[in-house]
Amino acid sequence: MTISLNRSKILIIAIITVFAFLAINRIDRIRKSTITTGKVSGVEIRKSKWNHGEDRSALIQFEYNGDTIHFRGEQNVQYELEEEVRVVFQNDNPNNAKIYSFAGFWLAPLMYCIIPLWLLSALVLSLFDKSDKVIIKLGKRTTIVKQKQSQSTSLKIIEDNL
Repeated sequence: MTISLNRSKILIIAIITVFAFLAINRIDRIRKSTITTGKVSGVEIRKSKWNHGEDRSALIQFEYNGDTIHFRGEQNVQYELEEEVRVVFQNDNPNNAKIYSFAGFWLAPLMYCIIPLWLLSALVLSLFDKSDKVIIKLGKRTTIVKQKQSQSTSLKIIEDNL
């Protein structure tokens, strides 16, 4: 069997891989955590580090094993006082709780995906021209070849005996 990949397909595979890793990581965290209901007990207002304004964070409280746990929610996300929110936390560390919402649970890890995507894109775009292909021949001998379409020569990168 022969698989031929151009740089667009390699970029799509890289993007799918990074987001699959994110999804597996987040789903595993949910699976190992407890989701409960908490209440907004107040608002913390702090001077912003980045601009000369204010950052607001909701103060959330919830009950766990008879104790009241308090934590600060994401910055600049609006919640009403006494509003009920879903809270996700690991049983061994309930003080590290997060609001179970897009901004509270998914956004920060999603933002961290930009760095590996940027690096992978730079790597692929710098190593491959538009006309280049990677050809993978599977069989008794697996061979991976980078082939330039404009030239008749090809560069053999990896050859393994399986």
